[in-house]
Amino acid sequence: NMNKKIYFAAICCMAMLAGCQQAEEIVSPSEELVMSVEASIEDTIGSRYASNNVNGTPNSLKFDSGDNIGVFVGEKGVTKWTKSETGSWGTTPSPVYWPGKESTGYDFYAFYPYPTETSEFSKEDVPMPSLEGQTGTIASLSACDFMVATAHSAYNDDNGKVSFTGETNCFKHVSSLVAITILKESDLVNSTVNYISFEAIDLASSRTYSFENIQNPIKFTPTGVKNAIKSDELNLSMANETTNKTLYFILNSGINLSGVTFSIEYSTGGKNYIA
Repeated sequence: NMNKKIYFAAICCMAMLAGCQQAEEIVSPSEELVMSVEASIEDTIGSRYASNNVNGTPNSLKFDSGDNIGVFVGEKGVTKWTKSETGSWGTTPSPVYWPGKESTGYDFYAFYPYPTETSEFSKEDVPMPSLEGQTGTIASLSACDFMVATAHSAYNDDNGKVSFTGETNCFKHVSSLVAITILKESDLVNSTVNYISFEAIDLASSRTYSFENIQNPIKFTPTGVKNAIKSDELNLSMANETTNKTLYFILNSGINLSGVTFSIEYSTGGKNYIA
């Protein structure tokens, strides 16, 4: 996590908040070792989100029904787990089974969100979501706030349940959260904020995450090209706001965040400006 604060005149401030062995028992094919999972998100003052948070703040956020996570078991392929309305996680169309009952256990690797465009990947190259099309709301972060969790568990530890919870095994944020606070009493008091954008070299590059490379898990192909991530149209009228307005965005922590240029496009009196 990063704790830096950069103040842009009287307009806004930006806060960046930035990881099988010897079988003791032979399992017959008829013995079904069904796997189940539970998952939670790191709950600290700097934590944020998943999808349907209505409070408008990035703290104490939880998984919501319909959220999908991916789980790797040892060297096996990925499986997609979906949270139901009752709060449990399940797979469709069929259950997932443990590799065996080895008392030494197995390594589990989990991530969120599960990619919608492909299912052909390994735990060395998990696709990270696009950072485009953000609207500044907590809800809009859910599509791009990449998180990971790891656990080591044996079948007999908890009747086949793998727990991605607790301080060590819970889901943790990989990207950087940027909070833009537009002051109610500022030069923008009679303005409408249309767009917010961030520009840096390789800012919008396609990225993957590796559970194998602990030191540098985020991989992308450097291009040396400066590009931008621009919000969808915000249409935020400060005249209609009763207090300061905070917008939240996700940036990739795999690049040099100190080199990011922040821009705000706004309209005042029918004329457009860029600061």
